[in-house]
Amino acid sequence: MASARDLAVASISAAVGAAAAAAALRFLSSYGASSAKQRSPPTPCAEHLAVNGCTAERPPVQSPFDPAKREGYISWDDYFMAIAFLSAERSKDPNRQVGACLVSQEGIILGIGYNGFPRGCSDNKLPWAKKSAKGDPLETKYPYVVHAEVNAILNTNHASAAGQKLYVTMFPCNECAKIIIQSGVSEVIYFVEKRIDNSDYVYVASHKLLSMAGVKETPTTDVTNTNQVSGASKRAVHCQVVKSGFAPDCHVRNALLARYAACDPDLAHAEQMFDEMPRPEVVAWTTMITSYRNRGRTFHALATFRRMLAAHVAPNRVTMVAALGACAAHCAVDTGIWIHEYVQKQGWEMDVVLGTALVDMYGKCGKVSDGMHVFSKMAKRNVYTWNSIIGALALAQDGKTALQWFSRMQNDGVQPDEVTLICVLCACAHAGFVDIGRKIFNLAIQGEYGFQPGIKHFGCMVDLLSRSGHLDDAFRVVETMPSQPNAVIWGLLLRGCRARGDSWLSEHVTMRLVELEPENASHYVLLSNLYAETGRWQEAQGILHWMKKKGLRKDAGWSLQIESCLCFPSEFGCDHNMAPPTPRLVVPIDVSKKPWEQKVPLHNRWHPDIPPVADVTEGELFRVEMVDWTGGRVSDDNSADDIKFLDLTITHYLSGPLRIVDAEGVPASPGDLLAVEICNLGPLPGDEWGYTAIFERENGGGFLTDHFPSARKAIWYFEGIYAYSPQIPGVRFPGLTHPGIVGTAPSAELLNIWNEREKILAETNHESIKICEVLHQRPLANLPTPENCLLGKIQEGTADWQKIANEAARTIPGRENGGNCDIKNLSRGSKVYLPVFVDGANLSTGDMHFSQGDGEVSFCGAIEMSGFLELKCEIIRGGMKEYLTPIDESGKQHFLDASVAYKRAVLNAIEYLSRFGYSKEQVYLLLSCCPCEGRISGIVDSPNAVATLAIPTAIFDQDVKPKRLSGKQGPKLRRLPDVLRCSSDGHLPVTQDPSGTKVASTVAGSQENVPIKGMVRKRTQLDG
Repeated sequence: MASARDLAVASISAAVGAAAAAAALRFLSSYGASSAKQRSPPTPCAEHLAVNGCTAERPPVQSPFDPAKREGYISWDDYFMAIAFLSAERSKDPNRQVGACLVSQEGIILGIGYNGFPRGCSDNKLPWAKKSAKGDPLETKYPYVVHAEVNAILNTNHASAAGQKLYVTMFPCNECAKIIIQSGVSEVIYFVEKRIDNSDYVYVASHKLLSMAGVKETPTTDVTNTNQVSGASKRAVHCQVVKSGFAPDCHVRNALLARYAACDPDLAHAEQMFDEMPRPEVVAWTTMITSYRNRGRTFHALATFRRMLAAHVAPNRVTMVAALGACAAHCAVDTGIWIHEYVQKQGWEMDVVLGTALVDMYGKCGKVSDGMHVFSKMAKRNVYTWNSIIGALALAQDGKTALQWFSRMQNDGVQPDEVTLICVLCACAHAGFVDIGRKIFNLAIQGEYGFQPGIKHFGCMVDLLSRSGHLDDAFRVVETMPSQPNAVIWGLLLRGCRARGDSWLSEHVTMRLVELEPENASHYVLLSNLYAETGRWQEAQGILHWMKKKGLRKDAGWSLQIESCLCFPSEFGCDHNMAPPTPRLVVPIDVSKKPWEQKVPLHNRWHPDIPPVADVTEGELFRVEMVDWTGGRVSDDNSADDIKFLDLTITHYLSGPLRIVDAEGVPASPGDLLAVEICNLGPLPGDEWGYTAIFERENGGGFLTDHFPSARKAIWYFEGIYAYSPQIPGVRFPGLTHPGIVGTAPSAELLNIWNEREKILAETNHESIKICEVLHQRPLANLPTPENCLLGKIQEGTADWQKIANEAARTIPGRENGGNCDIKNLSRGSKVYLPVFVDGANLSTGDMHFSQGDGEVSFCGAIEMSGFLELKCEIIRGGMKEYLTPIDESGKQHFLDASVAYKRAVLNAIEYLSRFGYSKEQVYLLLSCCPCEGRISGIVDSPNAVATLAIPTAIFDQDVKPKRLSGKQGPKLRRLPDVLRCSSDGHLPVTQDPSGTKVASTVAGSQENVPIKGMVRKRTQLDG
């Protein structure tokens, strides 16, 4: 049964030779599936009253003491800054409009101004140019213009500027700074600096002058915070920025983004503004990464970091520190190691901030020795660096070493802080050092470290004492705390009581928890269990009856399966040996190098004599990295020229071969089966992008070459499990990552069979077997050729290379050894069984796909990418005798004529989706890689069959379901000839912002502009 949220385009055709017949369109909907959309439009009639005849309920009367009454109002700071932006609109400067507003300490506007020429000096006679073509400074604006700050101070109507605040849209230059100082202004609140790095000497001088004169400098992001600023306040300033013409300025955009990021709890407005940036710079990327990290959204932080790298934006130190913080919180050790290697390759100095971030990352990911190595290389260290290393040792339950480092820290003259004490007490708790912990805690209470312990320190002490069985002492610590103990403190004590079997104290502590959190059902369940354990059944039953009466119910527990993630013993109470093993890297890949330049050589042929590059033991977890199938010949850009001129005599580059042996070192033998389990897979860190392509007709074409003869390309960027493309905007879907090729080496006998079989096929069946004119001049099988042959360790030009190159089979098509099968469900957790034809099996992998549609209809139709596989192998001795082989009894290859029906289904889908603003090339590419499903859905009046293509509607930002029009069910489809015209002659259109910019898709027929969720797209005017 098709998915209930699928749009299915069906085509009926004969399965054996009959022509395609009439098409049908069906759509079913349900509420079960979750949507992949990021944002939903506001529901109609959401306003208060009478919008297009729809009314809403009157809002309830609000209390005058309700702080929510301030929501929707802008702050005074934003109000005065908006006035400055408003005044800037009066400026006639075509290059940059600047405004200023002078405000008294009582909030009274004293004067406003904008940049312009002096009174009586006409701009019809004076220049606005920033540079002179002749190099004459008198032909520029600078000798004549009066700055906005000066005009605001002069326009005060004799009021004094002394002690007042000046709001200005741009940080003042050194000349303005002199006047600001002389007039007595006490504070300058500015929106943006002209240069983000302050490298211009006039602004360096301005900062220096204002600092020396004691004038406070405040960026707008510092005068607001999350609790004080409403959405209306931020939008008011943003609105004035746009109206004043500042919006395109990258520095202004970065300042606005920083403002939204600082004030948005959920970052919704910051995300929207970031998405609207055409080409975000490193400052904008870093702002988003830092904001995600600070809000605990570490997955989004890492996904944004990878998107930045995929966009070829070079990170800076601040970016790396933010990304390392996310790696530490998310246990993303692979990304953290990549960052460390990047820093080393760039030759960056290991300063205290970057070094501390690395130490913290390694420590929280369980690689304490690596963190210590970084620590030893740092020239300068601060208290945060020491805290990171001590905290890492505490997490690793190495209390003795943690205390040694604590002593070293003090000997180096570094004063411990509150975090240091938490780390040390945790280390003592894990190691059972009760006396040492007491001593350190007492020293802190006596003020030895310059601060008084807080509630977290008391919690650590309670944990230390209760873990070691000193329950009475732990209870006294709780009772004598200077602040009221919270539920966490009582919970720590309760854990110790339960572990020691102290039922009386457990009951007492549980009662305290009930008093603190009377609505928490888990406390009552625990109390009931305590009564039951001591035989007090009536009281236990009474608790449960009382819970039922009050409607309290304990939430159901959840279990998590965490793959490829390090779980810390201190957090999960597990042994070190329970942490997932780190896979051994047997084939590393450097994407900056060509396939033949890799450290471990690659190959692109099947032959028994290609030597293995490594041995892998049965049951061992190992990692294989792979280039994309072209070996990096396709670029991350909007040009399809690399696809148009791609040399298709080159076939898939494979990693391997790998020799598989058992625990005794005996290799797999011919006749065995090799079970290959995919434990993990994904794109290579730092290379999270892929592409889908349509080949040129002359270069082989695709399934619909007659209709789409020209080369096209779509670039996809990966955001976690999701993919999105600027060339196909408004679409976002989860991928099912999988390898296109997993196979073993053929024997010499099998290789001869392949070559003979495919030679006959090429010579005799080329004209008799044509699938809907799809193949054109492309042969069904490519015979062996030395051209572009890569044979791993065998050097080109040698006698061995010449012999093997003339015999070796190309990687297309899939054969008895597995090979190029492109099975998209062969993903994480899958196991494939491959026959063994040579000693060691000689396993090879390649052709990684992030996602793939059924059929890969554009031929290069998956999202092709570089990637990695983490595998385990099992040798089934004699398995080929026990199980069926992958060939039939005749040894022949077969072809299905049902392709005719599927071709019509795909064409129907392209025609339908082109009505929603996409060009037909865009839909063609989309159907090749999105999670659609092509099926022979049923046999109708045999030998006829129904072929369907089901497309999940959740991947679209817009509603693509058929609409009810004029009382008719569904749209009225207009019949088109079989040969559809190509809807674009050039490269694919591109949007710089997938969520809100204009898409230019030139299509045949009359055109209209159709607004779709903030996006203007052109589409064909169709009937119905």
